[in-house]
Amino acid sequence: MKRKVVVWSFLISGIFGLLMMLNTGPASAATLNVGSANFTVTPIPPKQQSERDSSSFDVLLTPGASADFGFKVQNKVDKAITVKMRPAVATTGGTGSLGYTQFSAPLDNTLARLGVALTKIGAKSETIKLPPKGTVTIKQTITVPNTFLNGVILGGYNFISSSDLDSYQDKSSSQKGIRLKNQPAYEVGVLILVGKTETVKPSLQLRTIRPAVQNARAVVLFNLQNTMPMYILNQGLTLQAKMYPAGSKKVINSLKQKMSFAPNSNADVPLVFENQQLPSGKFTLDVVASTDSQHWHFRKNFTISNAEANRLNRSNLTLKSSYLWLWILIGVLVLIFIVVLVVWLYRRGIKRGQNMRSTGNADNRRRRGR
Repeated sequence: MKRKVVVWSFLISGIFGLLMMLNTGPASAATLNVGSANFTVTPIPPKQQSERDSSSFDVLLTPGASADFGFKVQNKVDKAITVKMRPAVATTGGTGSLGYTQFSAPLDNTLARLGVALTKIGAKSETIKLPPKGTVTIKQTITVPNTFLNGVILGGYNFISSSDLDSYQDKSSSQKGIRLKNQPAYEVGVLILVGKTETVKPSLQLRTIRPAVQNARAVVLFNLQNTMPMYILNQGLTLQAKMYPAGSKKVINSLKQKMSFAPNSNADVPLVFENQQLPSGKFTLDVVASTDSQHWHFRKNFTISNAEANRLNRSNLTLKSSYLWLWILIGVLVLIFIVVLVVWLYRRGIKRGQNMRSTGNADNRRRRGR
């Protein structure tokens, strides 16, 4: 029962994470659309699975053991179609959502070291050609390494109609993967529990801090990593972060959010500078993270150069427009107007005085002539 709750929680979190990623990504992205798909996917559970009617895979294995994951893919239309099946490991988003849509992103170093990424133990991409109204059954064998004694392997399979698939390679490594353009898709979650999972707990560490631009806003990204093969589900992690000038207690930015965390994954959490300038200088980041049973506290110093701050602030579309230059221009124009007016009045006064003297002299000459 507990494993079933975990799988459903992860599946819901994965879909939510996909929706969040699509909503905050490029304008061409859209939402997951299962209902209008021209195909269906039915998981065929392995013999080790207790919930035979589950819409995802949830198995308990021992080190070195294997399980056969099957899929029945059925074409709903009267023409041949092609479906792309792609596996992915579970990842953690900066907003704290779980997902498995990063098909080409580098593996977390702790996951690579353990050698238990779903894509490294038997899960592979496949192209499924379906005849009109036809059905194709796919089977993949997943084998747990002998060296992996206790922990969780988390991931999933994505099924997307190839007619709606737009593969792309983004310049940003954190955005590599598949761009979804409102195409129908299916997701099948995979949860593999190995050995004594109750003895394994998440372990967080603060890795890097760097300024960046995210969604046209200047941010400070701090990378949190879960180094253990155990998850935090249902937004069970409370995260608080505060940014100070080095040696000061004045908070210049902060955040508080709930997070889920995939096993052996890392996330760039954004500290957003919205409607304000990203400052330059030396700073300290204070991060507190806690669950019901664990607590972490990190403090780390970092520096933002003037060049970085200026570059990122130019990209920050949320900054309120500054009218200082306009007021300076108006002031200069007013000053010029006053100077010109004074000079004109001065010259006019001189000219008027000269005219008056000329008129007076002429009158005097006429009187003497009489």
